[in-house]
Amino acid sequence: MAEAPTFEVGDYIYIPGIKAALDNPGTTFKGYVIHEDAPVTEITLYMESLTAEEREIIKAGSLINFNKNRQM
Repeated sequence: MAEAPTFEVGDYIYIPGIKAALDNPGTTFKGYVIHEDAPVTEITLYMESLTAEEREIIKAGSLINFNKNRQM
C-alpha cells in the first residue's frame, strides 16, 4: 500500500481484476476495504517485483493449489 493501512481484524480487502494486475507488474491498482462497521474505503496498492512463478502461485489462490495444478 502506498498509504498507511486503514483496515482492522475482521475487515475484508477486495481487489477487482487482481489477475490482470498480476500480469502487469510495476503498476498500481485499486482495492477496497470492506469494514465491519464503517463505509467501504478505496486504497491504492502496488506490488514489488515478483517472479513469474510467484505470480502464478497468487493466481492459483495458494501454494497448495499451485502444486496440485502442476501435478495434473
